[in-house]
Amino acid sequence: MEAFHGERSRRLPVARVLAHGMTLGGYDLGWIITERLAGDHMARRMTARDVEELLTRVCEFHHMALEVEPVSGTSHCPSWQQLLDKARDRCRQHAVAEFSRWADAIRKVQRALPGLANRWDARALDTWCHGDVHPGNVLRRQGEGADGQLVLIDLGLVHPGHWIEDALYLERQYWGHEDWLGSVKPVSILGRLRREAGLPMDGNYGELANIRRVLMAACAPAVIDQEGSNVKYMHHALELIERLLPQVPH
Repeated sequence: MEAFHGERSRRLPVARVLAHGMTLGGYDLGWIITERLAGDHMARRMTARDVEELLTRVCEFHHMALEVEPVSGTSHCPSWQQLLDKARDRCRQHAVAEFSRWADAIRKVQRALPGLANRWDARALDTWCHGDVHPGNVLRRQGEGADGQLVLIDLGLVHPGHWIEDALYLERQYWGHEDWLGSVKPVSILGRLRREAGLPMDGNYGELANIRRVLMAACAPAVIDQEGSNVKYMHHALELIERLLPQVPH
């Protein structure tokens, strides 16, 4: 209990664990008891200050996770070819607006896919990424001198990866609605925070981020059913492909 209420514990970027185990009442059952987070979620529409506050906690999560366990293992990568094939099928079915323009953009990404995928797969795995950074997975801690402090929840997608993945995940939630993100750039902000914290950086992270943006954008028609989208989101994704694909190495 002393560690639970300690200064470092009270300022963790994730929920504090009170107790845990792998058996319960003689059954093989994992369980965990964490602190109760009584504060509100972050608002979906964020200001630039909100984004900075959120990414500061993401950076702290990256830093502390490395202190606990060095990054190891392999990162799961989507089957880009399968997703792109599905995206083209959606275009043939006229399931998205601007389907002819989409089909042309996806076709160009498919031709460039071997180089794009190889470059992405070769990225440094230097971070335990949260994997699901958005306002709905952030609560505010109340009490014990930490009123209003942000806490990241839902750690089910934590994985070894490159730090830009968390920034890009947040960015993608706001494609077409950048004003809801405070009209700031999450990758740039998280990069600055990491430099200030002395965490590993990749000098070519801007180029790598654009490769990931192209791949995610081209797959957007394939995942409409699972993730949902809107006209602004899809139009922004299409424009990203057309603007960025000629700029990235493939």
